Amino acid sequence: MQQLEHKINLIKKEYFGCSIAICEKGHKFVIGARGGSPTDPVTNGTAYVFENDKITKLEAPDGKLGDRFGVCCKISHDGSIIVIGAYQANSVYVFKNEKFLYKISEDAKHFGYNLDINSDGTKIVVGAFNYNNDQGKVFYYENGDLIDEFQADDTKEGDFFGRTVKLSDDENQLMIGTRNHEKVYRFDYQSIWIEKEIITNMYNPRKENIKERHGRKVFGSFLKHDNWFGYSIDIFPDGRSLVGAPRENGHGEVYLCSANFSVAR
Repeated sequence: MQQLEHKINLIKKEYFGCSIAICEKGHKFVIGARGGSPTDPVTNGTAYVFENDKITKLEAPDGKLGDRFGVCCKISHDGSIIVIGAYQANSVYVFKNEKFLYKISEDAKHFGYNLDINSDGTKIVVGAFNYNNDQGKVFYYENGDLIDEFQADDTKEGDFFGRTVKLSDDENQLMIGTRNHEKVYRFDYQSIWIEKEIITNMYNPRKENIKERHGRKVFGSFLKHDNWFGYSIDIFPDGRSLVGAPRENGHGEVYLCSANFSVAR
């Protein structure tokens, strides 16, 4: 087993390895180092990009001590786009070929603690599970523009909606986990995009098809379980998913969930 920290100059409590992302072909990967704990920050936070024998250090252009840049990292399939969360700054930073591209910020506590992207990095989903006294909220962007916001009707303060977010490979499903609410929600983009017909001129009728977004519609939720069910999520290509419950039964459990929401350990 090879250690990577000897290749770079790290300091104590930098938390190198707090997040990791590897591109599809494996030739490039990124490792986050969030820069200490909330009560004992040591840096603004950094991320390191490894490609062959080259190492590139990424930092937020406007970073401050304790921003925790690097807490979450994602990389596009081809390795060109890297997206990094900095939740104490309520921000997400996007880089292209290791050059800063743009920043996304929201007035939502711990925005950027977790995120996910599509294959080319043009779609970004960001969780802010401490929003509104820990009720939680999730934001969806395309090319840096806010497209939709997600909340569930049955969540309340302290449920941490958005603790985990996962966009499926085909980009048709968005799964959102909670912590204390112990549910996982699935938003189906085939349902979110609804075809509508409109008539643009009443004297010369001409029908046009437009698409209307309905991102807040909950397509379904998995069965309730105790002890942080929904703390972690990933999706198989066939629509099934794995959902973690790290405090279940004293030692933690992982559930295999079918596409129609049936659940098995």
